[in-house]
Amino acid sequence: MRVMPRQCASWAFAYFTAEASRKTTCRRCSGTARPPKRVMPAACSAWAIAVYRGTFRGSEVAVKKALRSIDEAQHAELRKEAETMQAIPGHANILQFFGACFDDDGVLLVVELCDAGTLDRYLARQPALDWATRLALCEQVAAGMSHLEHLRVVHRDLAARNVLLNQVVGKAGQVVLVAKVAHFGLARQVKDGRQEYAVNSNVAIRWAAPEVLRDRRHSSASDVWAFGVLCWEVFSPGGARPYAELRDNDAVATAVVQRRQTLAAPRGCDSAVWAMVQPCFAYEAAKRLTFAQLHASLKDLNAGRPINYAPLPL
Repeated sequence: MRVMPRQCASWAFAYFTAEASRKTTCRRCSGTARPPKRVMPAACSAWAIAVYRGTFRGSEVAVKKALRSIDEAQHAELRKEAETMQAIPGHANILQFFGACFDDDGVLLVVELCDAGTLDRYLARQPALDWATRLALCEQVAAGMSHLEHLRVVHRDLAARNVLLNQVVGKAGQVVLVAKVAHFGLARQVKDGRQEYAVNSNVAIRWAAPEVLRDRRHSSASDVWAFGVLCWEVFSPGGARPYAELRDNDAVATAVVQRRQTLAAPRGCDSAVWAMVQPCFAYEAAKRLTFAQLHASLKDLNAGRPINYAPLPL
């Protein structure tokens, strides 16, 4: 794993330069940082994570730092996240990993900065977003997940909240959003010819496939189910909650596993789009489409449609 010396991680996240009044430079990495600016607070598993902004070798980066003391198991989970990200070759729709620092003073992860926030919050702020743009965002997520599928990496926590958006200027000068699959704390690489693996840990019930809820069996096919729920989020009114009509997670698990209930098409959703999403909810994992197939279908559906991203103020 690419382990970053703490003196380098400190400037990258402007973490140790709280009293600095001017830009500082790391002699070892030639990186620069200004006084710390927290980008966003977030919750990560059972402990709090703060995210800060910095610059690493000419690229803006974000630092994930544990706010409180973490125990051995949490430390191991963060290290596993770093190791998983380190093993994934670069892809336009996967959050880029720069390095990490693990020592007695805590944990720092250096990753790509995505200044437009999470996909779920973007959708909540843009209730009138056009269908072509929604479809394009789903296509980008499918492209990133197809990359993971090819590498036999199972994400296990795919949802709109775990997709980050980067706002860039396109060739024609227009604002373009790039979706990045992120948050690899639960991800695992399937090895030794296996197609799935079992793990006894908490899952996001409303995004979980039947075999995950029933047997705790995870695979790329269970990620496909979660992708179907993500598509439902994207094409629903901003801030919609999957299975909102069901009172709690136990009711959701019962409905999905025993009654084989799936999400209905969001109001006004294009029938061709939902026809592509529905196979994601096949009860038997083997009958679901692959991410490679989903990406190709989404790309064909969106071909030639004008995209009008709604820029967010930074």
